Formats: sequence, structure tokens, C-alpha cells
Amino acid sequence: MSEAISVTRLVRQLKNLLEIQVGEVWVTGEISNLRKQASGHFYFTLKDDKAQITCAMFKGAASKLKEPLQDGKKVKLFAETTIYEAQGKMQLIVRKLESAGQGNLHERFEALKAKLFQAGYFSQEHKKGLPRFPKRIGLVTSPTGAALQDMLQIFKRRWSHVEFYLIGVRVQGEGAEHEVVKAIQQFNQYENYDLPRMDLMIVGRGGGSIEDLWAFNEESVAMAVYESEIPVVSAVGHEIDHTIIDFVSDLRAPTPSAAAELSVPNREELLSELSQKRHYLNEAVQSKISNHHSNLKNLTQTLKQLPKRIVEQKAQLLDHSSERLVQVTKGQLRVKRQRLEILKQRFQELSPQLIMLKQRQLLEQQQQKLKGVAEQRLFELKEKLGACAQVLKALDPQNVLDRGYSITTDLSGNVLSNPSKVKAGAILHTQLKEGELTSVVRKNGNQAELF
Repeated sequence: MSEAISVTRLVRQLKNLLEIQVGEVWVTGEISNLRKQASGHFYFTLKDDKAQITCAMFKGAASKLKEPLQDGKKVKLFAETTIYEAQGKMQLIVRKLESAGQGNLHERFEALKAKLFQAGYFSQEHKKGLPRFPKRIGLVTSPTGAALQDMLQIFKRRWSHVEFYLIGVRVQGEGAEHEVVKAIQQFNQYENYDLPRMDLMIVGRGGGSIEDLWAFNEESVAMAVYESEIPVVSAVGHEIDHTIIDFVSDLRAPTPSAAAELSVPNREELLSELSQKRHYLNEAVQSKISNHHSNLKNLTQTLKQLPKRIVEQKAQLLDHSSERLVQVTKGQLRVKRQRLEILKQRFQELSPQLIMLKQRQLLEQQQQKLKGVAEQRLFELKEKLGACAQVLKALDPQNVLDRGYSITTDLSGNVLSNPSKVKAGAILHTQLKEGELTSVVRKNGNQAELF
């Protein structure tokens, strides 16, 4: 049986699993059971026709709402999934909330995001690194916004040596995206606008609704950021806000203040780092000097004994060389002896007596083989001769005569087989089994008469 765990541990494991596996989500539904606390936090239920879930929206996120919350209102919210451990209930921590009617903007956002991703606009290979010590920073933001003042204060505090150049633009409303695109292009075409070359550029604004931030979701702005030869840091909205240029830029900062922090080094930290390195360097130099003093002392002691040691080392080297020479000589003699044995064996194999003996044995083998072949051939010829004799015997005319037949020929020895070819008065010879007959044709024709 497995060991039992506490309720607290179980709920915590479920909470961790939910936060890792599900994490942040966009959810649509209807608000019900809305409650506002004196602390400024909101608690409500988000439901549809088949399910519901508890939601908590803390004061910081609620302060950014453009419209008040109310029961029955259909909304679209961005939230973190978690479990409220005290009650073991799943809930949503709402970070952003808007009217459900704004869903079309999210569809456009996701469609453009997918399009630019396929086109390679978000590729890591295209992103440029930021210089560690920038001298000039270009700012593309509203000249009257709080974001600009926040960044300038951070530049002054962290790295007052940096020069910043501002191209003020509108950051929301119709046509704002055109001003942002033009400002980015002006910094890249600095020679045409009497500007120095920037080491990096920060493009952004403070927080707001999705409509307020929409200028930074336009494709033209994304293309301008992608084509910029100057590294671009995007700094739009708050940490939970995401715009298209966040994915295209070389570095995404969660806020304009964070962009300033990431863009320049911290003077105090650098001074502290330099002080530490100076301390380490001094210690290293002192340690090196101490080591050299120790080595010099050792060398001085060594030099006093050097002649004797040289002689001893040479003597030892001579002993080692002598041993090595003996070993090498023995090895060479062993190899020579082995080669001599091999040559001796090969010489014995090439001896004339041995060659003649092998040739005699081979001749005897050939004679035996030839004798066998001759006897086999003689036997085959005898068999063949006997078969021919049988054939001749079967074809012998005497055998025909012995069976009562006769053979008639003319004076030329031609065998007669047709009486019509015999003329009257012709002399014929008839061969019988025993003896011959000579006759004269008296009448020719198909039935010749003899007498």
C-alpha cells in the first residue's frame, strides 16, 4: 500500500499540475454573483449554459477596466488557471478583461500572428543582439506619455552617458501605425534626416485596452520592425499585454521601464563589478609575484647543485641508453635469426634432389593416369567395333540369300529391281545362297523371259 499524503500536499500537487499543464488562457462567458471587496478586489462566477468557474480579479487589474463589471455581462478575459488552496477550488486569476464584442480584434491578432510566423518574421536566426554599452538610443513613443518619462529617469539613474533621440508619435487611434512606421524608417535612414546612427531603438507605450494597443498589431508596423537594421526593443503595455511587434522585435520588454533597464547597463553594478575585478586582479598579481619569488628561490638552490646534477643525469641517461642499445641489438639479432631460418627452409624447398623427387612422383602419377585413360579408350573402341560388326552383319547380303532370296545383277554389277529396264538379249547373273546362275533375256517388258 502506498504512503498516504496530506490534503495540503494533494491540493498543492493538483495546483502545480493545473498551472503547468493549462497555464494562461482566454475564456469567454457571462458574469454572475459579482462581489466587490473593500480592498478593491472583485470576485465573480464566469458561466455559460453548461458550466461555471470561480474568478478573482485583483485591484491592480481591475483598475485598468474601461467599463464597470456587472452581472449578466458577457466578457472575454485573459486569466491564469490555479487552485485556491484554502478551499481546494479551481479558479481563474483574471489579468485582463474586455467585452465579448471585442473578439474580432483577437481573431485578427491570431490570424496575423499565424501569417507572420509562417513567413519567418519570428525566426530567432533573424534577431539581432543588443550592444552592451549603447551610446545612442532612438525612442519611438508618445512625447507626452508617462512611458517616456519613466524611461528617461531610468537612463539617468543607470547610465547617464547614453544619448537618446526621440521621434514623437501618436501611439493609439486611427493612423497611429503610420507615424510609428515612419519613425522607425527615419531612424534607419538617419543620413536623410540629419540624425546620427542609433545603436538600438525602443518602440512602445504604456498599457491600455486591446483597442488602445492596436497600432502595434498592424502588419505595416511589424514589417518595419522586421526590416530595421537597428536592433529593436518592443515595450508595449504591461507584462500581460502582448502585441505582434513583441514577436518580431529583437527583444521584448514587459514594460517601457523594463525596456530601459534592459537597454543600458547599471553604472553602480559596473562600478561594483570593476571594484571586485580590481580586487581579484590585485590578489592575482600578488599571488603571481609570490609564486615568482618562490620559484626564484628554488632556482637559486637548484643552480648551486646544477653541475653535480647534470653529471648525474648524464650518467643515468648513458645507463639507459646502454640498456636500450643492448635491447635493440638483441631484438635485431632475433629478427635476423628468424629470417635466416626462413631462408634456410626456402633453400631446402628449392633443392635439386627434392625437385627431381617431386617431378618423378608427378611423372608416375601422370603415367598411371595415362594408362587408365588408354585402357578406358581401348575398351570404348572395342565396344564400338562390336556394335559396328553387328550392324554390318545385319546388312550383309549373304544373310538375305540364306533366307531363300537371290540377287540379280547385269554385267556391270548393277542390281536389277525392275524388269522393264532390262533389254532382250541382256546377260544377267543371279546370286543364290549356294552358287550362281547366268541367263539371257529373251523378251523384255514388265515380265521378261529368261532362258
